[in-house]
Amino acid sequence: MKHWKHLITKDFQHYQSADDLIPCELFESHGCYSGGALKVGDKLAMFYTGNTRRPSDNQRVPYQKFSDFRS
Repeated sequence: MKHWKHLITKDFQHYQSADDLIPCELFESHGCYSGGALKVGDKLAMFYTGNTRRPSDNQRVPYQKFSDFRS
């Protein structure tokens, strides 16, 4: 399943692993795709595309999602 790997860096040479964004909701049952993150004050604002599939014809149905996390 496609998901986001979460890494933290201060110098883009050394990285520390953090919690990954792993799909667990109906609106992302077939993966979470393109997006981005931005630090806003003491929060991390994340935008991404959650994907599902329509049972009738197996076509992808994308959902644009927003999450914010305290850092």
